[in-house]
Amino acid sequence: MAQDKNQLRDSSEESRVSKASRERIILNIPDLNWDNDDEIQAFADALYGDIVKRILPKNE
Repeated sequence: MAQDKNQLRDSSEESRVSKASRERIILNIPDLNWDNDDEIQAFADALYGDIVKRILPKNE
């Protein structure tokens, strides 16, 4: 029973953290000129690079 409560607490914590991460990403999206493909591509490349840096270990 205590293990179930700990699992719920852990999943709740993960949910809270992921929600905060999503909000931070949403708030950091710059105003893009959606008619300019180069600007959109540059933003997508930067976002992808940021995600990769966070996922991959530092020594790779």
